[in-house]
Amino acid sequence: MTIRISLLLLLLFFSCKEKNNNNLQSPTEIIKEANDVATISENYIIQNLKISDIKDDNFSLKELVGKKTKLIFRFSDRQCSYCVEHSLRYLKKVEKKIGVDNIIYIGDFIDKNSYSVFLRLYPNINQKIFSYNKRFYLKVDTLSLPYMFTLDNNLKAKNVFVPLKEVPQRTNKYIMKVKNEFNK
Repeated sequence: MTIRISLLLLLLFFSCKEKNNNNLQSPTEIIKEANDVATISENYIIQNLKISDIKDDNFSLKELVGKKTKLIFRFSDRQCSYCVEHSLRYLKKVEKKIGVDNIIYIGDFIDKNSYSVFLRLYPNINQKIFSYNKRFYLKVDTLSLPYMFTLDNNLKAKNVFVPLKEVPQRTNKYIMKVKNEFNK
């Protein structure tokens, strides 16, 4: 078990390192690309997907969102672990202010084992983490980076955002904007 966790962490480290070495864009270019792709993803209506929890219980996305807008955090266990951790830190800061029940975590996990490892690595997430191993068909999916968006009861994506660990003040600004929207 320890060897599996070590291998997974090693894989995540090198995938993060590989992305950074192949992507020689300046921070300004990275921010522009992230913003452009997020803008294209705005107002997209997501189909009513079936997502599952660690027990393989299925839930419809519409059922989870309910009548109130939710903040969705979409990530993968194959993405840069520092990028995912960066986002989780900011979500943790805001969860009490917008309500734990208003954040939905949806991961894309290689298999059930990597799902379990993720749950053990991040025990301080106070909400159920769901799994959906396909794309949402938002343009932002093509970046292979974690992202956040708000989803209303019609499953319309708004406030699409790609947090970048290199620009934490940008993430903080987004989180404050979302917090203010939830507290209207």
